[in-house]
Amino acid sequence: LIEEYQIIHPTGDAKEFSDYGRFLHLRKMLPTSLQPRYVPVKFISPGDIQKVFEDSDLVISRAGINTVTQLLLIDKPALLIPLITGQKQEQWNNAHMVKKTGLGEVYTQDALTGSVLLRAVQTMLAKKKFYHNHDLSNMQQLHTHAARNLVDIILKRIQRKTKH
Repeated sequence: LIEEYQIIHPTGDAKEFSDYGRFLHLRKMLPTSLQPRYVPVKFISPGDIQKVFEDSDLVISRAGINTVTQLLLIDKPALLIPLITGQKQEQWNNAHMVKKTGLGEVYTQDALTGSVLLRAVQTMLAKKKFYHNHDLSNMQQLHTHAARNLVDIILKRIQRKTKH
């Protein structure tokens, strides 16, 4: 991937697996010309994630609800690899919701070899303009009025309780 693309890789900071340290070491082992193309970071701060996503041509990610919501709202193509564990398969459902809108593809972790990943990225980027959230205007409308909708629901609930 790094021979063709710039990669920003949030690794997390789990001490148990030392991912960040391992990937920093891996970066140092790369040829000097490729090192700037691979950027491991522990985390991307919540305040920066939208900018990172907007500046990216494609996001490769798990399918947590915060990530999925952000991708859907900014209409960013994504290759999603949902965690297979979790309550009620929420990441699997989230990933397939993104796919259903037309914005991404879903791969299972066990089927995603290095060569499959490379081909998937190349294919998605070659037809990037075809990936589009067909529900974007509806989702932006919901997001824009989320606070107002929540207040309306609370007020209606209070009104029902005071009438009884």
